Amino acid sequence: KIKTKQIADIFENLQYTVQKCGIVKYDAFHEMGGKLSFALVMLNKKNTGHVINAMHSREGCYIYIKEIIEGESYIPLGEEEKQALAKALENS
Repeated sequence: KIKTKQIADIFENLQYTVQKCGIVKYDAFHEMGGKLSFALVMLNKKNTGHVINAMHSREGCYIYIKEIIEGESYIPLGEEEKQALAKALENS
């Protein structure tokens, strides 16, 4: 039988899991087509998490990560990253 404290512990742990996501696919260098690049935002309940931006080109794939704290980034976001963040925040 699950006890009240166990349920409270589970609920507390869930506050820090990814609960909101937003993704925007795009063509980073306007050369390849197919929109192989993407910006992915993953946030917890407090809108804290990360933006992962994978930019695909003919030479390879470049991956960048930026921290999001309470729905904001202290590092400037690109247009696609802003769109992905807005999508994730819509799920609030």
